[in-house]
Amino acid sequence: MQIIKYTVFLICLGVTAGFGQGNSFLKAYGNSGYDFGRDIKQDNDTGYVITGSSSSFADDGEAYLLKLDENGDFEWSWNYGGTGTEWGESLVVTSDSTYAIAGYTNSYGAGGFDFYLVRIDTFGWPMWENYYGGSNWDQAYGLVQLEDGGFVMAGESYSFHDGKRSGYIVRTDEDGVMLWEHAMDGAESFFRDIDVDGDSIVVCGGIGDGGADTYDGYVAKFSIDGTFGWDKAIGQEYNDQFNAMQIVDNYYSFGGARGYNYPTEDQNMWMYRMDDIGNEVVDTIYVNESLNIDAVNDIAIRADQDYAFVGETKSYGYSSIDGKYEIFMAKMSTSFIHFSAKTYGEAGDDKGQAIDRTRDGGAVYLADTKYFSTGGNNILIIKVNGTWVYPDLISDEGDFLVEFDDITNSLPNYLETIDLTVYPNPFKDIINLPQITEGTYSVYSIDGQMIQEGKVNSQQLDLSHLRTGTYLLTVQTQDGIYKKRLIKS
Repeated sequence: MQIIKYTVFLICLGVTAGFGQGNSFLKAYGNSGYDFGRDIKQDNDTGYVITGSSSSFADDGEAYLLKLDENGDFEWSWNYGGTGTEWGESLVVTSDSTYAIAGYTNSYGAGGFDFYLVRIDTFGWPMWENYYGGSNWDQAYGLVQLEDGGFVMAGESYSFHDGKRSGYIVRTDEDGVMLWEHAMDGAESFFRDIDVDGDSIVVCGGIGDGGADTYDGYVAKFSIDGTFGWDKAIGQEYNDQFNAMQIVDNYYSFGGARGYNYPTEDQNMWMYRMDDIGNEVVDTIYVNESLNIDAVNDIAIRADQDYAFVGETKSYGYSSIDGKYEIFMAKMSTSFIHFSAKTYGEAGDDKGQAIDRTRDGGAVYLADTKYFSTGGNNILIIKVNGTWVYPDLISDEGDFLVEFDDITNSLPNYLETIDLTVYPNPFKDIINLPQITEGTYSVYSIDGQMIQEGKVNSQQLDLSHLRTGTYLLTVQTQDGIYKKRLIKS
């Protein structure tokens, strides 16, 4: 095991070659409003899914799921939420190739903002949604799916311990029913990311270090049933926090920001690694060219432990001209001392938010941009293939090479309810589906809980076991997806 107690490196921007093939692209997505990206994943079809918040189709902004193909071309997008405000902060491609989004909402719940969890089918249609928390503000930033199909969210809450800011965790079953919740007591704390290590849940964020409004990086470990295991605070005099984590081969790796001049809020990009019992392995910061604000917002690690990360900087690129944030992205080896780095951005704030390693050996980066914007803010995606050569922002002639795609609030191949014949309706035991010769179906309760699913193979469904009430039937075929409201008499 290599032990590096504390190392400091000066960043030199450049490009490092790697291996592999695949597509590279640089694209912006948006519409007339404010469209923000918070998480991105490569889908099982090698396309990409993105979540965040959009006001292009809702005045107050709603959580969304944006689907792109492998070349970054727009396929569909859909918004989720109510009359208030929703943010999608984290997403997973689930074990059955559908999707789940976690974030927060003030359209529903007990008061303020609540944790918000939406389960979404292959076509973007919400299967169910739920919310969790107390009477104050509760916001989820991290999400994982467990082997049993359930979910765990991590974030922060002001609803417990007399309104004190507390790291907050919620575990649900596969239908979104809460199994347990835990709000940290003691010093003020918050969580920003979560991962799973076997039968343990590991979260990271920050915890008060006793100074005036200052935090240390914080890691806590729990069993699957919510039993507390151990925790560790890592930091120095000023604000230090972890924004992202990933567990690979019994190592816990973190990215965040380390403060060294708190009165002016200056920060360095911070990378940290420990083993699975909390022993420090590497503690590394990357020194700014000037006293300014830099942070790592997300990390992604391959099995060989090569790092890739994305964040924000005021020390490099165009930020030296306008003083605004630039997108910062880099790749380094396990030794933490050899890496390539790149900035993107022009006038206005541009911030790197998330990254996912791709199957071609490269990575896809998600960012927010004001400069390349059709409205108040757009989503920017930079795809790097296995050769790890970053796409050019500006041509030799001085033209910007960013492509634009308008996102629209639309679902793919959605077939209107009137197109599906179901009889009798209301029904007692059996319903007939004369149009459907092959497909799959799901039956949901009116509050979004899945009751029954299976294949349609006889143009009939036996629903005799259902109680009297109203249900939603979805039928998926090669032509698209049908939805029909059913009444059991």
